[in-house]
Amino acid sequence: MKYTPKHAAAPMRRRRLAGAALTGAASLVAMGMAAPAAQASSVWDRLAECESSGNWSINTGNGFYGGLQFAHSTWVGYGGQEYAQYAHQASRAQQIDIAQRVLEGQGPGAWPVCSVEAGLTASNGGSSDGASGGAAASTETETESTETETQSEPEPQPEPETSTEAPAQSAPAPTQSAPQPQAAGQQVTVRPGETVAGIAQQHGVTVQAIVEANGLADADFVVAGWTLVIPQSSEVHTIQPGDTVAELAQEHGVAVRDIVTANGLNDADFIVVGEQLQIPAN
Repeated sequence: MKYTPKHAAAPMRRRRLAGAALTGAASLVAMGMAAPAAQASSVWDRLAECESSGNWSINTGNGFYGGLQFAHSTWVGYGGQEYAQYAHQASRAQQIDIAQRVLEGQGPGAWPVCSVEAGLTASNGGSSDGASGGAAASTETETESTETETQSEPEPQPEPETSTEAPAQSAPAPTQSAPQPQAAGQQVTVRPGETVAGIAQQHGVTVQAIVEANGLADADFVVAGWTLVIPQSSEVHTIQPGDTVAELAQEHGVAVRDIVTANGLNDADFIVVGEQLQIPAN
């Protein structure tokens, strides 16, 4: 938001400044003195004189604050709350610092009337104080800047020690050793994506039979490329009228789920007379 200070009282201030200038000129002529007295205040002091009669802590309740009459939105937008919540609560040097930011961003037109009266330009308002009369405020600002730089500069860190030891390796994920066949039978090579349960169903045997025949520690873990022994199924049974999976399982000493798995049955209670069932080895 562009900063627009209030300038309703500018004509009266100009008359006052004009009178002061005439008085000052007469004094210089009378005393034969040079320009230093006229240079006692900076361009920012002249701007503050125009804006607020030089009162750096003014707050009249008109929505503008401090010697340079900042709108609160401008004060906040240009980082003024680094110093104080409102401009009139900050020091002269701090107000000038924020004013320089406004000058850089908006130019002298941010103070459309008083910048002309005070002679503010981008070049003469760019120093920390704008003129010789602000030496104390300049020192204050420079001290604060130096302290900030000192605090932010990192301390040198010691060089890391070079170690001849090999870097520690993270512990590998637990793996299972290759199968150790415990029985004779057909050999198959595990293909990518295959499981023990799938292999058992394909060959009509139980998962437990494959686990025991190959000495597997985990029925849910096989690796593509392993060779597994498939124990032979004990027999093929042709379903007779009245047969049930439960009775066949009991007769052959196996679990119902083993017959279901070995034959890919969807329902252990539904079998068809004449079809053949693989009875897994016990």
